[in-house]
Amino acid sequence: MFRSFIIVGFNTFIPIYLEQQDMAPMMFAAALSIFGMPGAVGSMMSGGLSDRFGRKKVIFASFALSLPFFTIFLVADHLFGIAALAFAGFAIFSSIPVVIITAQELFPGRVNTASSLVMGLSFGIGGLLVTPLGTLAEMIGIGNALFVLVAVGAIAAILVFFLPESKRVTP
Repeated sequence: MFRSFIIVGFNTFIPIYLEQQDMAPMMFAAALSIFGMPGAVGSMMSGGLSDRFGRKKVIFASFALSLPFFTIFLVADHLFGIAALAFAGFAIFSSIPVVIITAQELFPGRVNTASSLVMGLSFGIGGLLVTPLGTLAEMIGIGNALFVLVAVGAIAAILVFFLPESKRVTP
């Protein structure tokens, strides 16, 4: 859920944040693509990495590696910040398939339910949390609200240590 909140929050507020940074409007969609496309690559690579190094390690790395890049995006100049957004996207999106397979391994008799809860419920709640984030952004500014998302990522990274170890299921 935290990962989904971060992804949906950044997807929602990147264009508004960039507008406040006086970037050209054509960069809004480009920035969203630069955020999402490397994420697709990260998603494809993470399954093999989790088989090799473990699910919890890959999920933790996803949060831990994305946080400095999100921070660079928020503090750096325009083009360097946009480049950092690509690395943040690669990292944060990479945990999606690993979390799904972890849920399936934890509930082997209910893999469909586990998948739907992880995908549907987490993205739904993550999306719903964007509304209070918008209210917060109106009070403290969009940049500061995005820093709140970075803090949420730090909390999520810590919470990964409390996940149960999943075991690879062999048919």
